[in-house]
Amino acid sequence: MAKQLIQMMVGKGCPNKQQDVRAVQSLLYAAGNRSISMDGKWGPASSQALTQFQEANAKVLKQGIRPFVAPLETGDNCALVMAWRANLLVRIGGKGIPGFLQTHDWLVRANCWYSLKHAPAIYGIVGQGKLGIQHFVGRRSYPPNPIAPVLNCTTYVNLMLGVLLAGSLSSDTYKPFCNFGGTGKEQGSLGKHLAAEQYKLQRLMNGKTETFESAKEILRATGSSTGTAYAIEREKPDKGVTHMGILVGETVYESTGATSSAYSKGGVSSKPLGDFVGNRSEEIVYHLFGPAV
Repeated sequence: MAKQLIQMMVGKGCPNKQQDVRAVQSLLYAAGNRSISMDGKWGPASSQALTQFQEANAKVLKQGIRPFVAPLETGDNCALVMAWRANLLVRIGGKGIPGFLQTHDWLVRANCWYSLKHAPAIYGIVGQGKLGIQHFVGRRSYPPNPIAPVLNCTTYVNLMLGVLLAGSLSSDTYKPFCNFGGTGKEQGSLGKHLAAEQYKLQRLMNGKTETFESAKEILRATGSSTGTAYAIEREKPDKGVTHMGILVGETVYESTGATSSAYSKGGVSSKPLGDFVGNRSEEIVYHLFGPAV
């Protein structure tokens, strides 16, 4: 699913539709101007904020300094530069395992932050097949991210399943709205299991049971080929699914961090499957879905 950052021009002498004005104001706010009002009305304060932003970013603006912002399809990249300065953009590598690995590496280099409860959805951008943008579902404003995109395990897996299966966040295959996985007993606010229902991935069986307890059991079901990918969920039977990642070969790719704080740094990482499963004293089981490619 793709978003248009703005649909019509915003600024001096422009249509200044309320939703477009609010989008530009929100992008300016997220890019660092904390004094701007996001009231959907274009006035002298908004005009001054736009001019200040364009002057500070003159070297990367294709259209130069102008008293308005135009939709991306006109060639005006001002709104995109605002999103970039606000750390809202995510770069997509392409389809399949190569695209997945490129996207993961980009997220690692971007030093993405982790947040259990404050990770916005990631949408595609109309006309920008290799970019995504973070936006809170159901809100009219863009999030003021810290210093990089913010992900949790669910938004990471949702993003990566979209990359693996479609290679673009603008595809109908990808849905920015995601749930916290679930084994079927707890399915999230939209009532759909992320891997099995939203992306139609097949549940892998461990003999006659749906759960796995060790890396050996998991690899017996998936093999160790680096050419396939699976969604892997960790479940505490008394709490439900508590974490998820993407399994490729014998490596698990994930976004994880401290659950005790609003944000923590460097959430996107990878580890051997043996470390992901580990030697845990508490009762934990795993669920597998796929392959995604």
